[in-house]
Amino acid sequence: MGRPSPADVSGPLGPFASGFLLELVERGYEWTAARARLRLMTELSAWMASRGLGPAALTSSVMTEFLEGARAVDRGKQWCSPTSERQLLAYLRDLGAVPAPEAAVVTDPVERLLAKFVEYLVRERGLVVGSRSVYEYERTARLFLSGRVDPDGGGLERLTAGQVTSFILAECRRRRMSRARVTSLRGLLRFLYLEGFTSTDLTGAVPAVANTTPIGS
Repeated sequence: MGRPSPADVSGPLGPFASGFLLELVERGYEWTAARARLRLMTELSAWMASRGLGPAALTSSVMTEFLEGARAVDRGKQWCSPTSERQLLAYLRDLGAVPAPEAAVVTDPVERLLAKFVEYLVRERGLVVGSRSVYEYERTARLFLSGRVDPDGGGLERLTAGQVTSFILAECRRRRMSRARVTSLRGLLRFLYLEGFTSTDLTGAVPAVANTTPIGS
């Protein structure tokens, strides 16, 4: 198979195909991965055209409708992955080509805290909502905070360096503590301290360099 071509994308998303492919290449994606993401754009654009939908109609619910139909036909389609969906929507939203995600009422304390963390990343770090970096920060934060936040949103004042270390060791055993996860965890702990959720800055409990070898291997 050859390199992915923006010319394959017709319909309402066609004008954005070249830019999307360029962004993927600039981020270091190999042609196989870029081809899968461009295939999603191709299939989605054709589906939208068949229903007379323009870019302004591409809400999260419309994307979900398309993906449910595609996965029902063939669950093995690699281009239907959640990562590809997020990246495409984030790119189109950054351009202002499609609507921002619909606002939802958040009641879960962890999700409320994650929303504040994302706001902090945008405000203080200049990151972009929906970007790959924010996704990694949010994913690590959700994993770390799960089970550590009380139903009323409290509990983090009891957080200790030992708990941070235990989390890191568990991650090393199960998934390998990647450099991205190290950076994300340090960012979360710094946020918790600056925003007053913890009384101590616990970033020192996180190693500066990722340990890529699982403990006990």
